[in-house]
Amino acid sequence: MLYQSTEVTAKTVMVQAFVLSANLINKISGDKPLVVESLPLAASSQVRARAKVMNGFFYIGSGTLESPQLGDLQVRFNVIEPTTVSVVARQAQNRLEAYQTQAGDTIDLLAMVQSARMRCLKQRNRRILFLHGCCASVDL
Repeated sequence: MLYQSTEVTAKTVMVQAFVLSANLINKISGDKPLVVESLPLAASSQVRARAKVMNGFFYIGSGTLESPQLGDLQVRFNVIEPTTVSVVARQAQNRLEAYQTQAGDTIDLLAMVQSARMRCLKQRNRRILFLHGCCASVDL
């Protein structure tokens, strides 16, 4: 296959004032289709000549959805919009990262909603940072 599916992850994802570790970022879920309505202004003239917007995605080629031609492409995007998450992790300056326990285990939990289990961890071990807030990504 000439083109493969690709996943791009934001380099910096923040919860309130804290930057999440890569492992915590990978635990964020809930992607949704990004509906496109028009070709980007920055699209080259070659792309503009062959690409069409169909059903909320890009169709590049000489065929149609009903009668695609060999080599035609459908390009779709999914995004994770800013959302509320709960995090249990170690605070290192402005970063949240895995907490190393005395027993040798690591703790870096992220839930997509405020979790009762995470509230309990906050009460039992004050050295683990509990954070509940809005998660937004920046710096792709």
